[in-house]
Parts: sequence; structure tokens; C-alpha cells
Amino acid sequence: MLHVIAHRGCSAAAPENTLAAFQLAIELKCHWIELDLQFTCDLEPVVIHDPRVNRTTSGKGTVASLSFGEIRQWEAGSWFDSAFERERVPSLSQVLDQVRPSGVDLLIELKESRLLTRGYRRVVEEILRAEMGSRCILQSFELEAVRRLHDLAPGLRYAALYQRAMP
Repeated sequence: MLHVIAHRGCSAAAPENTLAAFQLAIELKCHWIELDLQFTCDLEPVVIHDPRVNRTTSGKGTVASLSFGEIRQWEAGSWFDSAFERERVPSLSQVLDQVRPSGVDLLIELKESRLLTRGYRRVVEEILRAEMGSRCILQSFELEAVRRLHDLAPGLRYAALYQRAMP
């Protein structure tokens, strides 16, 4: 079976990792949406690729040094097109609530390597709250992140990502 995966949502037609990009992926009937997850200083899991907000928002700074409230003040779409200037960096909770009714599955890539166990717990809690455990795969290039998540919730699905040949 062929699976269509929308990388960072439908990022060719909407700003990456935004609710608009995910909505387009849903409307196009993609099977999976891949998204990137980082944590704010108040441990809110937010959907953004880069460790800094500079490229895809109107703000400046590192995601890990900013609160969710600070990040939500900035728009995250006009860099792509002025039609998306109302877009904001979404929380994981917002994305799960948006995607749940659609039947689309999620590939959630944890980006930040210095995550705390409290942050991992929050991710697991959000996925379970949304009843999306069977429709998500948590993945990371950081093997320790995958191990710690598995220890917290062995019933979820995980993937280890590699940039070179496996040892």
C-alpha cells in the first residue's frame, strides 16, 4: 500500500507546521502528516521545526527560551504568503484536536535533544487525552528521547531516525 505523507503539513501550499498546512493535508486526503515538535521554556509542546523562531515567525529567539504565550503573539505565516499572516505556531494539543476527526495519522518528530522527562510526559498525556495513541508515531534522531518516551508509554509507537547507515 502506498502512503502519502504531508511533510510539515502541505508545506508546498501553506506555511510549514501550521494549522493551515495541516488542514490542506487533510483536505487532500493524505494518509499521514509529519510534524516537528519542540518545547517552550514552560514545557508546552509546540509545532515548529527550527530551534529558533526567526525563520518562520515574526519573532526572534530560541523556542526553549520563550514561553508559549510569547510565541503565540507572533504570526507564523506571512513569510510564506500574506494570505497566511494570521497563522500562529500551534501547540501539539491544537494539532491533535484538529486532526483527530479526520482519520489522518501523525508522524511526530521530537527535535530538541535536551528535553526533560516532564516534557515527554506532556507529549504522552496530550496524545492519550486526544485518544490518538494508535494514530501517532513518535520519532527522533535522538535515541535517548525514543527510549525515554517508550519507558513512559510502552503502548505507543516509536521510530528511531538515522542520517547515516545504522551501526
